Order: sequence, then structure tokens, then C-alpha cells
Amino acid sequence: MDADFSGDRRFFALSVEAFPEDANACDSLAVAYDSKGDRTAAPANYHKALQMGPSNKNAAQWGKIRERAERTEAPMTNREFFIERWDAEQPAFIKVLRAIPEGQLAYRPHERSSAAGPVAWQIAEEQKQLCELLDTGEINFEVKLHPEKVSDIANAYEKATNELRGRLKSASDEKWSTKASFLSKGKVVWSDSVQNLCWGYLFDMVHHRGQLSAYLRPMGGKVPSIYGPSADDAGA
Repeated sequence: MDADFSGDRRFFALSVEAFPEDANACDSLAVAYDSKGDRTAAPANYHKALQMGPSNKNAAQWGKIRERAERTEAPMTNREFFIERWDAEQPAFIKVLRAIPEGQLAYRPHERSSAAGPVAWQIAEEQKQLCELLDTGEINFEVKLHPEKVSDIANAYEKATNELRGRLKSASDEKWSTKASFLSKGKVVWSDSVQNLCWGYLFDMVHHRGQLSAYLRPMGGKVPSIYGPSADDAGA
């Protein structure tokens, strides 16, 4: 049995282990996987339940199981994939922003480099601009002065993240493919789909996060675990 189960999944996994021929137990385990977005284990357990046959002869119930199995096997849409990847990146953004030492927002490694404050604030602003994109189909880009405290930048990022998470989940796939515009000083400089603007923004934010992470030690901070352990953070 998988040792990583927790909560409902562990309970239903034990039920399947104890009653391997019980279709209801397999269906319940599939639902637990489904609730966590597992598109491999969920359909596998749905189909296992279906293969056992309706032990209680309840055709309506088995129809629902079949419907759930088919839904979890449907290909992930581009929007769903974006949400999955975007969500996976959020802990690293927060860790890097909060790792900036207070009082070091003016730090720059070279006279031609951007200072830490504007880079950090751009990341927070870009998260807010994605909310604007999903609301209006446009991004009106403008450079704004950053707050004086690192904590205020990180808090603004977290607030925008929570707002964007809701908008991404409620957006339809049709909206995802509609045309959108990026404007600077009132002029359209990038016209593409909502989908491509969102991906472009995510890649740009990851780029600037990497830039900030390279500033941390020279600023007197510690580099957090991002995609794996660092010399300062073994990760959880």
C-alpha cells in the first residue's frame, strides 16, 4: 500500500486493502483521488469499480461512476494546465520575496542592474495585472514606485495571488482563448490570446524571481529552497 496516503485517501485505501472485491470501496478511493486532481489513480480506481459490476444493482449509481471515470480521463485543457503550473510556482515566489532583507530594496549588483525593490514590486504588480487581464481583456502596464518595506511587497503579492486564483478557476476555456492586449503608455505593444499573455507573464515572473534569488546572498539574506534544496535551506 502507498505509504503517502493521508486523510480520506488513507482511510479508503485501507478499505480497499481489507475488501479488494468491494466496488463501493474502490469508487470511494477514486473519489478521494479525484478530489485531489489525480488524473492517473482516479480513473484507474473508477474503472476497477466498474469492472466489478454493480453489487447493489443500482444502475443510476453505476452511471455516475462511469461519468466520473470518463471526466477524469478527459485531456487537461490549456487553462487547467496553466492553473496547475501557476499554483505550483506560488510557494517559491513567496519564499523568495520574504527572503529579501529589510532595508536592502535599493541593492543592485551592478550599476546597470535593476535594484531589488523594483524587481520585487514588478513581480507583485504582474500578479495584479493578470487579474486585470481576466477582468477586462487588457493589461495597462505602468511603472509604479514600490513600497518601502519588503513585508508590504510580499503582502501585496499574496493578496493578488488569492484574487487571481479565484479568477483563474472561474474563467471559462472560451475566455482563455479570446483576444487580449498589453498596452504601454496607451499603445498596444502586444496583442495575443488571454492564454498566451498569461503564460508569457508567468515566464517573466519566474525569470525575475531567479534574478532576485541571485541578489539574496550579496544582500545578506539566505536563498530559500525553490526547485530543490539550497545551501541555506534543505527544503521541507
